[in-house]
Amino acid sequence: TVDGQPATPAAASVSTPPIAVDASSALAIEWRDEFGLQGQEPFAVSINARDDEAPTVACEDLPRQRVVLVSETLNFKVRAQDDFGVKLVGIEWSGNAEAGASASTRGDHTLAAGASDKDTIELAGTFCAQTLGIEPQPLSVRIFAEDYLPGRPRAYSPTYQLYVLSAEDHYIWLTEQLSKWHRQSLEVRDREMQLHHANQELRMLSADELDQPETRRRIETQSSAERANGRRLSGLVSGGEELVRQAMRNPEFGVGHLEQWAEMLTILKDIAGNRMPNVADLLKESSQAPGKLAVAASKPGPTAGVMRSTGGNSQPNESKPQPAVPQVVDSESSQQPAPEDGEEHEPGKSNSTPKLRLPVTTLAGAGKKGQAPAPAAEKLDEAVVAQQDLLAEFDKIADELNKVLANLEGSTLVKRLKAASRQQYSVAGKVSEQLTSTFGQRGKPAPPQSELLEQISAAEAGSSQTLSTIMDDMQAYFDRRRYQRFKTVLDEMRQEDVVGSLRQLSDDVRAETGMSMAQMEFWSDTFDRWADDLVDPACAGKCPGCKSKGSLPPSIVLEAMQILEGEVNLREETRVAEQARAALEREEYGQRAGGLQTTQQALSKRVVDLAERIRDLPDGEADFAKEIALLAAVHDVMDEAAGILGTPETGSTAIAAETEAIELLLQSKRINPNGGGGGGSSPGGGGGGTTSDSALALVGSGQNDKELREDHRVSQATGESGSALPEEFRAGLDEYFNRLERGGSP
Repeated sequence: TVDGQPATPAAASVSTPPIAVDASSALAIEWRDEFGLQGQEPFAVSINARDDEAPTVACEDLPRQRVVLVSETLNFKVRAQDDFGVKLVGIEWSGNAEAGASASTRGDHTLAAGASDKDTIELAGTFCAQTLGIEPQPLSVRIFAEDYLPGRPRAYSPTYQLYVLSAEDHYIWLTEQLSKWHRQSLEVRDREMQLHHANQELRMLSADELDQPETRRRIETQSSAERANGRRLSGLVSGGEELVRQAMRNPEFGVGHLEQWAEMLTILKDIAGNRMPNVADLLKESSQAPGKLAVAASKPGPTAGVMRSTGGNSQPNESKPQPAVPQVVDSESSQQPAPEDGEEHEPGKSNSTPKLRLPVTTLAGAGKKGQAPAPAAEKLDEAVVAQQDLLAEFDKIADELNKVLANLEGSTLVKRLKAASRQQYSVAGKVSEQLTSTFGQRGKPAPPQSELLEQISAAEAGSSQTLSTIMDDMQAYFDRRRYQRFKTVLDEMRQEDVVGSLRQLSDDVRAETGMSMAQMEFWSDTFDRWADDLVDPACAGKCPGCKSKGSLPPSIVLEAMQILEGEVNLREETRVAEQARAALEREEYGQRAGGLQTTQQALSKRVVDLAERIRDLPDGEADFAKEIALLAAVHDVMDEAAGILGTPETGSTAIAAETEAIELLLQSKRINPNGGGGGGSSPGGGGGGTTSDSALALVGSGQNDKELREDHRVSQATGESGSALPEEFRAGLDEYFNRLERGGSP
């Protein structure tokens, strides 16, 4: 019985009738078996009632605000919790489509299915606008979680703002970021020049002035400033490498430009990691080097005895300070040759605190073979010379980066005109769609068509402002670079009065729809032609070719790295599809797996094309037989993975095949990490290196690949207003306080 109500056992289990739990309660279960045995007391079951709380969801590694390429895949982690089980986890997006966009600007995507017994789910997620069919536009993205309570709304993570850009717009944005980075690097160079001038002023001081405590503190401050400037350059290099990695994903960037930029980053990395710390170390050694004060302290203190030493080599050893307390010493001359090692043999020599001892006799030892300059000035000289070489190398890099940036900026204007051309073509298509419903009608168009025409008119007004800005930028660029092709296009744009024509077109589109469409198509063709006229074939950023006979061209290296990244992203998307499998209908799951299969087939074809490009190289079959065979194996494994995905199957079998393809591609990354970077003492002599590998392959190498341990000693911050005490006074004071602590008489 359950609470006195009969219950019939089913084998070894007993079930109660359905119970509505709206408050905490208890059940009393009693039983008696076939032999008449029963429990001494009823078995009590307590039911604790509590309200179902809303689920919580948190996301890691998804940037709060970021510009992403439309084909770029973002990988992140999600953790969802619910007290009665997580039902579903997914990602949701919304945004405003640009004029002419036809794709939906709102949607969601299931990341994983939960279960009633899973109160915590930790999973991996991916987001790729191109895969999800989202057009380039600003997006608000949120992660959501659902539980099993009927009617409860989704629980959301904070909103992440993603600016999804097309390849052309991403090129424009990234070029602007590279220009900002270049200006910041020049600021580091200017700061280094200021430090160099200050070091030169210090070197002009006399030996006595260099020994002053204030001067030594200035030198130490210069060392700290040099180290700080090096750290700033290291941070800039890391940021520059990230920009290059983003550019490597964009097919619009020329491989030659990327290769040159990566080479300059390699040299700057050496300057920041080796040469600047070396200058800082030399300055620090100069600030701590012994000066005339230490030399004066090394002279013998008051003595009692007979001084008979008359030999020419009887100069006291100046390398270590001699005790300054009174001593009883007889200094004898010697006709024997001085020891070859130049060591002095002093009885009772000790490094402990100097004390008054019994009388001793000393013999003349070997003095120094020549007077060396003051160590502080010597180290300062080395620092100034090293800094001169560093600045010469920096200037050389700045000039080369300026040339690359100039080509990128010129190409940016090309991209902007191309984008304006596509905008006109897209708006003309929108107008064409409305002609079928409005052509031949009298009076004003219906409200839906009228509203759309207003949007098109506003878009054309915006286009006129965009072209005005482009023309201003072209004029500024021509004033700076004086490229005649920019002047020619700019004059033609003014002659055609493109800004005024677009402004007039925004007014005419409401009344003369057909004529406006023809004008839009005309301007689309014209903008495209002007963009082509701006292109300089010599500065298109094409692949510079092999650096040596046994080296692959950078374009091939870049393609291999892009295929590898694509396969890694595909594996993550496959894993996410498997997570969501239980929450998807069979048809929806098949469509998602089919999309992954299409992506895998495209990557497999790129591998075949890459192998053909290697074969087409001079002696490619002989020099790169290993790479060609490896790519053939990658092709076979990718085809196998595509077949598994088409089954459809996104489980461990598909992931294993994709992992094998990734491991094979990683084997083909043949890089010599040594060599390259700055070097040499002649101005501009660095950066040669010995490696013949593509600099693109070195971007993104392992962290802490060249560890430098820096001295982070913190100097005294208080009590430095007066002059430092001589060594003999400090030793005496130490002894004085030691005796006080021991309780003795001072």
